[in-house]
Amino acid sequence: MKREALFWERYDSNTVRCLLCPHNCLLKEEQSGICNSRKNENGTLVSLNYGDVVVKKVDTLGKRLLFYGNHEDPVLSLGSWGCNLCCDWCYNWEIARLKPLHLVKKYSPEEIRNEVLYLRKTKGVQTIVFTYNEPLVWVEFIIDICEILKSGIDIVLNTNLHVNEEPLLRIIPFISALNIDLKAFSSFKYALGPKGHFDAVLKNLKLCVEHGKYVEVTFPLIKGFNDDADEFEDLVAFLCEISSEIPLQIRKGYPTYRHFENSPSEDKLQYFRAIASKYLKHVELVFEEQ
Repeated sequence: MKREALFWERYDSNTVRCLLCPHNCLLKEEQSGICNSRKNENGTLVSLNYGDVVVKKVDTLGKRLLFYGNHEDPVLSLGSWGCNLCCDWCYNWEIARLKPLHLVKKYSPEEIRNEVLYLRKTKGVQTIVFTYNEPLVWVEFIIDICEILKSGIDIVLNTNLHVNEEPLLRIIPFISALNIDLKAFSSFKYALGPKGHFDAVLKNLKLCVEHGKYVEVTFPLIKGFNDDADEFEDLVAFLCEISSEIPLQIRKGYPTYRHFENSPSEDKLQYFRAIASKYLKHVELVFEEQ
């Protein structure tokens, strides 16, 4: 399903600039952005994945947030396709980096609203979690859902937070909580690995906290990429400067997609947990794949 995208500008007669994330992709006609989900069609930027639902299931809150609410509370987890980062270790690369159109089911915002209200009555669902792929490349659909939802439904994003400030400020009033995937603590590594803009992610993390949102951080420990202990200590010290109450998940990385290194050892994971616990009050290790 397509619709005109938000957050773009016309650059010249046949080129547009996407303003959703720090890539600020310049797209000639028929070109798509790094995320694959936004395209210049006849001089207009369109969202290609609007209403495209790839994953829709009832989960438990504890699978997404370790320190927020009741772990056993049911949530509706929704995912589409597309991502504006390119992580070699991505667990969900089939939907993040490809267009799995054979898995897509089309929904309108009204259909999602009706389903979550039905699930609230029948299963006690009080929360929608946008997850699996990067939700912020689905921003138009999420905003439209949020604008027609009745009160009493929490919105959670499982996100890389690689987004420009204007879109973030547009969506943040709807959001109750975020689980932010922080890939490393280095501009060089962000550019080399996920091919993103490190400073923008840190700025956005601070912004979410300043707006009173519940923020939990996930750090995927990837052997050979972000397993330097000194760099990791800089990361947790940065989080502590914002608030020592920010919960941290240290998630064990696995060989997948284009990352073929073995997983970090349990000793390494425990060592990183000990480092983090010097700065943060809530630190957990997560061993299962996402």
